[in-house]
Amino acid sequence: MGASRNVFTGKVVKQIGNKETEIGPRTQYSVVVIDSIKGELKGTVTVDMFGGYTPEGQLVVVEEN
Repeated sequence: MGASRNVFTGKVVKQIGNKETEIGPRTQYSVVVIDSIKGELKGTVTVDMFGGYTPEGQLVVVEEN
């Protein structure tokens, strides 16, 4: 949490987008904020995650080592 401006729990409402980037897909989700642990988020936010489906339908999962 140290370097993060906002930390929260939330409920994913729906997938709202998918972008193809140089390193693979990025998927955007609409998320309702349930509890703001750090920062002052309220309402609905967009969360952008690496991974998702390529235009060819292949699932890409990004893992940290």
